[in-house]
Amino acid sequence: MSVSLTKGGKEVAGLDCDAPWILFKPPAGSYTATATLLGGPGGTRTANFATSGSGAQKEITIMFARPPEAPVGQ
Repeated sequence: MSVSLTKGGKEVAGLDCDAPWILFKPPAGSYTATATLLGGPGGTRTANFATSGSGAQKEITIMFARPPEAPVGQ
C-alpha cells in the first residue's frame, strides 16, 4: 500500500507500507490521508481529518474491498 499525508495540497509524508496501520503525529491542522493499493485493482481511498496537535489519539480508517479468493487448487 502507498500512503500519502497532505496538508493544504502539499505532501507532508509519503511511504509504501505492508503494515495494517501507520502512526503519524502531525502538527495542528487539516489533512488528507490517501491510501492506494499497489499491484492490483484495489484503487485509491481518501479520508480528511483535523487535529489540534495535542490531546487524545485520532483514528482514521481507510478500507478497501477484499479481493476475490483464488479457487481451491490454484
